[in-house]
Amino acid sequence: MTNLFWAVTFLNVAAAVYYLLMAFTLHRMPGSARSAVLHSLAMGVSFVALAWVGYLLWQSWHYAELGLWLSIFPWTILLTSGFFLVLPTLRNRPLGSRWN
Repeated sequence: MTNLFWAVTFLNVAAAVYYLLMAFTLHRMPGSARSAVLHSLAMGVSFVALAWVGYLLWQSWHYAELGLWLSIFPWTILLTSGFFLVLPTLRNRPLGSRWN
């Protein structure tokens, strides 16, 4: 279980670095939307916060399992939201179109 926690923590930190670099890159590009920069910044900060809180809970003897699940939680959101974003493209329909 320790190896799983450190693997998930590494993924959280890698995702945080990715989103923070994307926010910096979008900020430097002319004509980029402010909402995209803020979204990337918020995602990066949230991954850092979840990794840090998960680590603090992991260090506590009573809440180690909660720390693991808190570290896994953002990945479940990303995977499920990614699934629902990709699903319409499998039927060659644009996002927002009706399913029938």
